[in-house]
Amino acid sequence: MFSDKLLVSVNKLSSLLILVIVFFIPIRIKLSIIFIPLLVLCWLLSGDWKNSIEGIRNNRFSQLLIFFWFLHLFSVLYSINWQYGLLDVQEKLSFLVFPLFFITYSTSNRIKVINILKIFLLGCLVSSIVCITNAFHNSISFGASGLVFNPIPKEVWWENYFLYYRFSFLNHPSYLSMFFTFSIAILFLLIKNNQLTNKFTLLYVFTILYFTFMNYLLSSRVGLFATSVVEVIGFIWIFYRRVSILLKILVVSIIPIFLIVFIGMNKRINQIDKTNSNIYESRTSLNYYVSKVFDERMEIWRCIPPLVVEKPIFGYGVGDAKPALQKEYEKKGLIDNLKLKYNAHNQFLETLVGLGFIGLFSLLLLLVYPIFMVVRKKNNFIELMFLGILSINFLFESIFERVTGVIFFALFYSLFFCFKEID
Repeated sequence: MFSDKLLVSVNKLSSLLILVIVFFIPIRIKLSIIFIPLLVLCWLLSGDWKNSIEGIRNNRFSQLLIFFWFLHLFSVLYSINWQYGLLDVQEKLSFLVFPLFFITYSTSNRIKVINILKIFLLGCLVSSIVCITNAFHNSISFGASGLVFNPIPKEVWWENYFLYYRFSFLNHPSYLSMFFTFSIAILFLLIKNNQLTNKFTLLYVFTILYFTFMNYLLSSRVGLFATSVVEVIGFIWIFYRRVSILLKILVVSIIPIFLIVFIGMNKRINQIDKTNSNIYESRTSLNYYVSKVFDERMEIWRCIPPLVVEKPIFGYGVGDAKPALQKEYEKKGLIDNLKLKYNAHNQFLETLVGLGFIGLFSLLLLLVYPIFMVVRKKNNFIELMFLGILSINFLFESIFERVTGVIFFALFYSLFFCFKEID
């Protein structure tokens, strides 16, 4: 058994590892993955794992999350492609690791939840700065006439280094937009906590506008919608809480300035669209992307009902869900979807195909049950925003098909609902 000093050091290292994992989620998820085994090792050495059974028994949120992971594991038993199924289960180990860690987290050297949120916010700021720097690096060159700024790639004139995939090279645009939207919710929480009592409040307000602009560059429709919802609720929440009149004046005065800039940029993009329209239909226009994305998703979603009818209760299993969807693409002649191996682009439908109605019910419980519980609390803003942002993104993206989404969900879900000390 470790000495007391060594045990304290292990607990401190666990706290540090959580901060490191959280920091790298929006920057480079592979770095976060590297530190998760170290976190598990520290957890085992600390002896906190001895309280796992009691902790799970006393926390229904951890029960739901762990049960959801075991459903994935169980589905491998009836999957033909069991090798792929096991790989999928391995990628979703965060559903098991983080709830076990947080429900038994040592009472000594605990990190305040607000500090973890600040670290994630810092990670998002670093990620956005890296994206902007990369966009400028690719757009600036030196020619005979001097410095040349051209954000349009030569080989694909309809794209832009400051928009969508070209801009979000660290993460999928939808995921990075989800992280930035959650950062906006964190900033509202910080504003509420400060209430103009220190100099950082003004910085928080401008950072909200900054992340809103970042989401505009990411061009994720679901991200922009989620951002709008969070900001409307956030402003109402601030006003409802009777914060300082100076803060209200500050917020109200800054919003028109941002709208003027936003509208001005939108007009500029429309001018570019009109210039290109005499060659091809502009692929930077909002109408093009909205119709394209909506049509693609509708084509995919029409393939789901036949699969559900065939295996409604337990689904195809995580190993066979994707091949089943690919066969349905082939039947319906959706060649592009087949070549690109599209997933369901909806986490609820993805879970329904893979785990059946049992899996879907389990996923819905993960989202709905916490809502009923946290609304009883006075300070429930950040938890509700977290669940709301995820629910919106689940409607249009299969978030759990990337390890980035799995770790983000499992870590913060466990932090908010399995960690007893919520600050």
